[in-house]
Amino acid sequence: MEKGDKNYGTAYAFMDLDASIKQVRDELPRVLVAAQTPSELEVSVREVKDLINDRKIDSALVEYIRAVNVKPAGHFNRPSKKMSELKYVVEAKYPNAEDKQAAEQLTDVSNNLCYAFNYKKPFYAEIVAKAPNGRYMSWTND
Repeated sequence: MEKGDKNYGTAYAFMDLDASIKQVRDELPRVLVAAQTPSELEVSVREVKDLINDRKIDSALVEYIRAVNVKPAGHFNRPSKKMSELKYVVEAKYPNAEDKQAAEQLTDVSNNLCYAFNYKKPFYAEIVAKAPNGRYMSWTND
């Protein structure tokens, strides 16, 4: 994704957190330090419903969000949820990087937010980025 003169890798971490948007935003700077993210990584958080209604967002991403089910980490006997039903999305923009690299940075960010707000509770989260073929996909750190 282009932003100004730089090429940006972009990825999204969709999650349910037992917290308000203000609490998540207040915790994010500490989470970024704990996750040891690069200082040039740009991270923002908003509600998933706001991302879905944002006309500037790629319609293919919105279609993907509406179609995918997310299982809770570590709680396999719990039912899955539609990604579009999750509360928050953390967007990462990584200058001079690929989407995969932005997704890698969101792995630890997502885990740290889980520990901050959902410790010992079911945690629904999914990291999404564009694959080299141009389609959105759930990303794992394999």
